[in-house]
Amino acid sequence: MPPLIGLNMSIESLAVSGGERLFVPSGYVDAVAGAGGIPLCVPPSGDSATIRAIVSRLRGFLFIGGADYRPAHYGGHPQPAEELVHPRRDRFDVALAKIVLEETDLPVLGICGGCQLLAIVRGGALIQDIKTEWRPPGGHPPLPHGARDRERGARDRERGTGGLGWGGPADFPGPIPAAAPAGEAKTGEALRPGPDVGGERDRATGPAAGMMRRTGIAGNGKTGGAGGIGPATTSGGNRPEATGGILPEAIDGGTGPADAERPYLHAVRFMPASLAARATGAPTGGTLAVNSFHHQAVHPDRIGRDLVASAWTSDGVVEAIEPAPGSSWAGKGRFVLGVQWHPERMREEAPRRLFFALVEAALRRKG
Repeated sequence: MPPLIGLNMSIESLAVSGGERLFVPSGYVDAVAGAGGIPLCVPPSGDSATIRAIVSRLRGFLFIGGADYRPAHYGGHPQPAEELVHPRRDRFDVALAKIVLEETDLPVLGICGGCQLLAIVRGGALIQDIKTEWRPPGGHPPLPHGARDRERGARDRERGTGGLGWGGPADFPGPIPAAAPAGEAKTGEALRPGPDVGGERDRATGPAAGMMRRTGIAGNGKTGGAGGIGPATTSGGNRPEATGGILPEAIDGGTGPADAERPYLHAVRFMPASLAARATGAPTGGTLAVNSFHHQAVHPDRIGRDLVASAWTSDGVVEAIEPAPGSSWAGKGRFVLGVQWHPERMREEAPRRLFFALVEAALRRKG
């Protein structure tokens, strides 16, 4: 029998009726089913005993994206209420993730906000707004990870007042042009009105249908083996080595506000032989083009217990987390992986391999 894969759910407040709607964006459901799993959406209700009863019937779990989790979970500064997930979902997701991670050996995949949730429940912290709080190695501006940042950069370029630049190693690819197929519709996955935030509310533009490419990158000989960004010897082993250089100052080759509406991809480099690299099939020393819909990220100095960063963008933002070498999870070969991008919105093979990896891990699990 195909394995049952649990998915947490989003909550939308309905202004007209005053009620609430539970939903899971179809891309997640389709991706799990397409990989051979049976998706089971788990509503945010019930006490811990109910959660445990549901989880006991599952063979794996997928934590989906969404708006921001409450910063009180990790000692962050206050955020506007409209940027946060529904309080009911916040409470349920944290309780659910703790049970799944700490009381079971289920294979787990976290996407965007789900990746951040994995870090939070293990004592990690977040960069609460990349554009204003993150300073990439070398002092260059960060990549425009959120749609709002891309819109702002496009308007600035149109007015001739500058744009969004980004720093990173000189040999590291920057944003990659991608064109959507004619007639592709956007997917509206807004939870509540408000500024863009990570996951479903961050201007979901549907599957990024442009090209995916891998490029061989010459290693700097300092970190992670040939061509890879491995843990640096400083900063807790979760920051990539900075080699200087600036990538082209353009988002996707355009000059107007409409550019921010087009699919946006940037390159991610993996720690060699990491779970993230194996799950995506990324070649040693190569990069993978992925989409980006987030304004927060796991903090590289506080990943969380038994977790380590295993993929980064050129500006040093953590794009994947997994069991740390030497941890009990790593020793048991447990599949626990969080990625900051949205593979369910991509049509390319490599990013979507993550769902096959989750289902395969569920099939291998005993019990």
